[in-house]
Amino acid sequence: MENSISKEEIFLLAADNFVNSNYLAAVDNFTQLIQLEDHCYQNYLYRASSNLHLKRYSEALEDLSKAENLKSDYFEILYKKGISQFYLEQFLAANESMKKALLLATNSEQRQKLLLWTNKIEIELEENNLINPSDANPELPSKLNNEIKLIHNWYQTATHVNVNFTTNTPITVKILFEKKSIRILDNFSGNNIIIWEMHLSNSIIPEASSYIVNSRKIELKLKKEIDDFNWVTLDRTKINQATVNVQPSYPTSSKVKKDWNGLEKEITKELADDAKNDPNEGMMRLFKEIYGNANEETRRAMIKSFQTSGGTVLSTNWDEVKQKDYEGSDRPEAPKGQEWRKNI
Repeated sequence: MENSISKEEIFLLAADNFVNSNYLAAVDNFTQLIQLEDHCYQNYLYRASSNLHLKRYSEALEDLSKAENLKSDYFEILYKKGISQFYLEQFLAANESMKKALLLATNSEQRQKLLLWTNKIEIELEENNLINPSDANPELPSKLNNEIKLIHNWYQTATHVNVNFTTNTPITVKILFEKKSIRILDNFSGNNIIIWEMHLSNSIIPEASSYIVNSRKIELKLKKEIDDFNWVTLDRTKINQATVNVQPSYPTSSKVKKDWNGLEKEITKELADDAKNDPNEGMMRLFKEIYGNANEETRRAMIKSFQTSGGTVLSTNWDEVKQKDYEGSDRPEAPKGQEWRKNI
């Protein structure tokens, strides 16, 4: 009778295929692992990552949703879920996933790549009329007062965006803050004519924002909706760099033609960079780099600790690992709100 291949051996095959960009084979390997143990969120995440590289966005999204059910507080799951939804043109859902991922971001690198994605998604939401307009103020006219000139500059801190204006004449103004826009009105005549307005690149908290007017100077202090989230520009229109006269590479209801081929190249590069930086995908490289040159005890320690702990422990020390029962008394605590399940 033929000996069946162990889950440890399957995982090593999967790791080797994944780091060598053999994504079709990696999908098959991770499918085998999921059939053997369906409680390990990493297996769903790895299979989803492979499918993303293969541009199988529906399959990736299905796996990422399952991974999220097992571990709802993991950045890479929500981030890649948002990418999958974006490609499937599920822009509202993608926006929600990226917002959840943003709350889980722990470093500036994660926040910066999320900023890129949230801006792309918001462009699609606006162009497809999927964003509810901000609370409209019926007293606002549709034209600007061009007689008053404003010059502005801005800077930011971790929590606020500060915008300073100088004017060519003393003014009396009224300032309206909305979540994604600012309007400055000439309040001297009581007609509330718009002097200046801008759609913001990112969201603010209007009720926590403030301003000071001093003759020919105006100072705005805008409270960021998300702290420690670096704005790359103040003006919403400055981030829309995707508009070009190129036919989309797949059907889209967007009113503006976009360089989807260029976007795919950009995302392919981002996924490749993620594979280098993501601790879970990096684990694959760790196995490939260490396992091949390791002695038998180190190999056994790596396989047993990682696989039997559901991907939560990795050790190269066999003396430390050999007596551990990661599937029983030594099993790490399950993520909050979840529980370990036995294979049937």
